[in-house]
Amino acid sequence: MSRKIVKYFATKFQENPNNSFPIFKSLISALSSYYSVVFVEDSQDDSTVKIFHQTGLIIGSFHIASTTLSESSIDTVAENYSTFFTDGFLLNQNGEIIISGLYNEEALFFKALKQFFKFESSQLIRVKVQKAYLVKNIGKFKPELINKIEERVRNERDFRNKRNELVNKLRKLLHPKIEPKFIHEIITQFLILSGFIDQLNFSKKRLEQDHIFRALQALTEPVKKTFLDNSSLWESIQNYFNDIAKIINGLEDKPYQSKFLLNFANEFYNLFYQEKTQKRSAEIPKEISGFCKKLLKEFRLNDKDKNLQTLNLSPREINTNMLFESGDNFSQFEKKLIPYLLYLLFEKNKIDFLNPLSISRTATTGLQTDLFGVSRNELGSTQIGNQDVDIITFSAISSSSPENEFLSFEYSQRDKKGVDDKITETYFSSSPAPSNALFEPGLKYLRWATDYIKDDGIILAILPSKYFIEKKYDGLRISLENEFSKINMISLGKVNFQENPNLEPIWKNSTICLLKKSKKHKGNSEIKFHQLPGCNSNYEKSTLIQSLTYESIDFKLIKPEKGNWFSQEYFDFIPLVEEASAPGKSIFKTFSKGIFPQNSQYMVKFHQENLQEKFKLLKPSSEAPKKHFATRTGYYKPFVKRKMVYSKVLEKELQQFPAFFPFQKNVSNQLICTSGPGCEKPFQVLATDSITTYDFLEKTLCFPLFFINQKGKSEENITDWCLRQFKEFYIPIIKNRIKEAKNKSDFLQEMLQKISPLSKNLPVLHKFTLKIASLSKSKEQKLIAPALANEIVFVIQNFEKKLQLLGKDAKERKKMIETLKKNLSVTKSELLKIGKSVEELEQKKAMLSKENIFYYTYAILLDPDYQKQFQENLKNNVPRIPLKPDFWKYCENGKLLVELHLGLQEIPGYPISKNEQILENAANNKPELKVNKALGSISVDGSLELGNIPPKVWQFKMGNHSILEILVKNYKKKAIRKNTNWKELYQYDFNVLKEDFINDISRLSALSIETQKILKNMEIS
Repeated sequence: MSRKIVKYFATKFQENPNNSFPIFKSLISALSSYYSVVFVEDSQDDSTVKIFHQTGLIIGSFHIASTTLSESSIDTVAENYSTFFTDGFLLNQNGEIIISGLYNEEALFFKALKQFFKFESSQLIRVKVQKAYLVKNIGKFKPELINKIEERVRNERDFRNKRNELVNKLRKLLHPKIEPKFIHEIITQFLILSGFIDQLNFSKKRLEQDHIFRALQALTEPVKKTFLDNSSLWESIQNYFNDIAKIINGLEDKPYQSKFLLNFANEFYNLFYQEKTQKRSAEIPKEISGFCKKLLKEFRLNDKDKNLQTLNLSPREINTNMLFESGDNFSQFEKKLIPYLLYLLFEKNKIDFLNPLSISRTATTGLQTDLFGVSRNELGSTQIGNQDVDIITFSAISSSSPENEFLSFEYSQRDKKGVDDKITETYFSSSPAPSNALFEPGLKYLRWATDYIKDDGIILAILPSKYFIEKKYDGLRISLENEFSKINMISLGKVNFQENPNLEPIWKNSTICLLKKSKKHKGNSEIKFHQLPGCNSNYEKSTLIQSLTYESIDFKLIKPEKGNWFSQEYFDFIPLVEEASAPGKSIFKTFSKGIFPQNSQYMVKFHQENLQEKFKLLKPSSEAPKKHFATRTGYYKPFVKRKMVYSKVLEKELQQFPAFFPFQKNVSNQLICTSGPGCEKPFQVLATDSITTYDFLEKTLCFPLFFINQKGKSEENITDWCLRQFKEFYIPIIKNRIKEAKNKSDFLQEMLQKISPLSKNLPVLHKFTLKIASLSKSKEQKLIAPALANEIVFVIQNFEKKLQLLGKDAKERKKMIETLKKNLSVTKSELLKIGKSVEELEQKKAMLSKENIFYYTYAILLDPDYQKQFQENLKNNVPRIPLKPDFWKYCENGKLLVELHLGLQEIPGYPISKNEQILENAANNKPELKVNKALGSISVDGSLELGNIPPKVWQFKMGNHSILEILVKNYKKKAIRKNTNWKELYQYDFNVLKEDFINDISRLSALSIETQKILKNMEIS
């Protein structure tokens, strides 16, 4: 749990003591999300909140009191009970007060909350012991059970015949390639789960009517005892199930029974099959679901005859939030047996199980099926494929991409079109550069919904924002423009709770999308967008969403251009790498991901461990003989270098880097490294000059200045096409500037007009003016070339010598001659500038080279204004580079930045202070390495603190952290998991690193300040 969360809410309590009730609920919600637990408001007492583990075991209760801490009179024997007063808090465990205090005692408040959530009841301890035993012994149970099933199939004809009937039925109804071993998996699950299902206090009516359940029951009932009773582990399994069933049966709230049963299902597959099951779509917070309900009411116009279908929502949204009308239909995509059985236990839940492999508008019985192939006639259920739908709603937000078990099969019935075929015809074929990302599960739901709604139907979907921003989804956007008359998008904005790793994905980067069809639509959609502001907490975000109404939203009209809805200009920039639709049209010819995308821990020397010995644990000596072991110093993190394995034996782990840094040659090269598409952190870019890891930034992409081609020769990595684009853009600019520089004849005429009246008293001046006029009119165009300017300067200089002689003889004309000299001096200066300006512009033309394009690119990517303006594009796409008018300024600054960032060891350090103290026992002087940005200091260990670090140093960031913080983190002892096989090899002695650490802090502080100076100079220019 983050102290920042606690500190934030403690401050809110102190600011609003009389309005603390919603703040308490928001705190509990945030903490429950952080600890992945469930809180339930007591239906009889709104001031009491119960906290449960995901399995249904209770952790404890929170009580919200309207009195102060001093007025409290708590008398409870509850195992774990905490009370929030108007001014303070109290934690009671096992009948004793453990901790109490005021909200301004933040450390104590943090401790009380942490201790509450870590409490383990006697029931939980017993279940954990049972589970630990099962985890230890379960590995043999599933194979034993499957072996018994296969043996019974071989030896007993009746059992084999029943098994074959089930296999044939599923092949006929679902897919012809289903194999018997798949059915054996289902039978195994059913054998284990049927006893647990029997213990639950639910009506079994729907189960008993279900075709698949009856078939499995008939197959397994005669042999159940034979299979299970002889197993030494079955008794432990039964005890575990008995405890879980008692917990579920003891819950009064039916919706939470449903929720805990589904969480148990997830636990079941983790435990008995030792695998991570698919994560269900993220549940929608009640604030968002309430807002969606408002939107639906607006569009349904209170017409209860409208047929609404909901896909892929959890029972909590359906039952607890009462999101939709009671007569609406709900569907859930699942791939395991237990969710199918559990849903059938709830009679009020009308939930169809769908196989999205074959869903399409033309689907008929046998294609549009329930999960295990049950047809409408056999089960008596209404199938979506045979009815028209007015409104379809679904959420495509999930912390992992849900997969369907049957998508791995090849779709065999070519006369019918499945959802993949429909996507190919629409999203995929509409895209200029088709991507497999268009087949993501969320887009399959959207494609299915688009085909099933009526011609004037509506889709309400919660979708990832990337669908409307990223280049690879342009085919989707083009299809939506063609298929829907109105598209309204509401981006939910961001919540700045970076400390909370369990924050629901729906809060992070999601968009509520309303899509409306029309019979009269001819391809010109009305697209509107509204961006909700970012908030500091879930509490602020939920308060904002609760206050929203559809009428109050100020939508902005979007004018799409070739599938681009946002930042259209960004996609007109030059891409760093070529796209499928435009081969060869990019800045760079080649690029590479960072090295070691996997197993980097075996290939990087973190501190003092033996790298070769560690590498052998990954690659046995027979695979990696000593003669193939080689190392090279490379970049592990920003400005953090480490020795790494760099050997031919690694093959694909090195990506394209052998072309940038050959094994046998010591080649000098420079790389621009950026974070890759789909990053969570803000966009990052940094130059390197050696091998660079995949985690150097985030999903790191590397673009070299040179590479070694197939002929073994060094080749510039900037494309010829790119150089032509730059020349075609900038050479006309240079020519215009040269023309402007030469177009100076006007100032000569002005000079002649000023000095001509003086010729009455200076006859020699008349010849001079005629000479100048003759030279300036010698060209047809009114331009002064550098050669002509030099010639006129020569004439002026000769005339100035004559004036010096005249000044000696004619004292009465002295004032007039001085005025004349001033005019000539100004003219001469202007003429000299012409030559200099034209010369400089000619040099700028020569600067349009591939190497300078490389530096220009680096400067653009580091430009804070560019990063801010295109932050979402940069997070979701490979960068693209605009052509700025002042190429040369960016080029010069880019080169300075590259030299600065690659020359850390040569930079004079910033004068940081060293505050030292003598310790009595030096052996106890352990490294602390703690940063205090407010004080501008770093606590190194018990005897040393580095200070005088300017605030500007912390402002140069990579991602969410300053480069100084990143450096400090990488000097700390590395946390190594217990089961890591190289843990014994790891050695860490900070005393060896201490001097280097101090020097790096000093140099990196200076580098940060200098970097910001250069960036500021770019901004001014």
